[in-house]
Amino acid sequence: MARKRMIDPCIWESQDFGKLSMFAKLVFIGLFSQADDEGIGRANPQYIKNTLFPYDEKVTKKDIESSLQEIAVNMSIKLYHSGDNEYYFLLNWNTWQKINRPQVSKLPKPDDGEIFDKLYTVKKTDKTLSVLGDETSQLVSQIVNHLNLRAGTNYKAKTASTQHHIKARINEGFLLNDFKIVIDKKCVEWQNSEMSKYLRPETLFGTKFESYLNQPSKFEIEEAQKRDVFDEIRDDYYEQG
Repeated sequence: MARKRMIDPCIWESQDFGKLSMFAKLVFIGLFSQADDEGIGRANPQYIKNTLFPYDEKVTKKDIESSLQEIAVNMSIKLYHSGDNEYYFLLNWNTWQKINRPQVSKLPKPDDGEIFDKLYTVKKTDKTLSVLGDETSQLVSQIVNHLNLRAGTNYKAKTASTQHHIKARINEGFLLNDFKIVIDKKCVEWQNSEMSKYLRPETLFGTKFESYLNQPSKFEIEEAQKRDVFDEIRDDYYEQG
């Protein structure tokens, strides 16, 4: 049975969520209420109907198929096959859901499956369905705006390469504040030096992102150096005393 999930108040302000019909909105909320701790769930229309509307005989399998099509087009979701089974993955799961002691998913991961194109016509990327939803667009814009403000650059949030790197880190569970921390740390470290040319999305938000996030800041390094000097002076004082 799915664990308790949170409905973020911002969902009602989302333009993409607002594009859904009332029934599709209900199904979408049902999808993340039934998703496991990694944001993965079963996308078989008959299964969804039986799970979300077990006592509503007026709801049909076709209704579920139509709502899934709406959701696939408008929301940040991947729909895919693994064998004969159908699944969904909510792209921004770790951004909007905070799971205490998450359990590893028992369902196939999105990268293990084939794209689910039997019912849906959406943008395809490699072997997944990729839809940049309104929530992710807002996050990308906030991150790029912060980089431009701190580094004095003029990167665009709609550039495919920039979106790719930021989405990859979001899908790994990193939050807006993590991006701001990395930007601030590297700006302090690299600005006004030969490294300033690397204050760019492909470097900051690439595969070294987690290392940048966890490295000590310049302030922390300076404070540590001050403590070392203090410790040396104190040790010398006691030795001479």
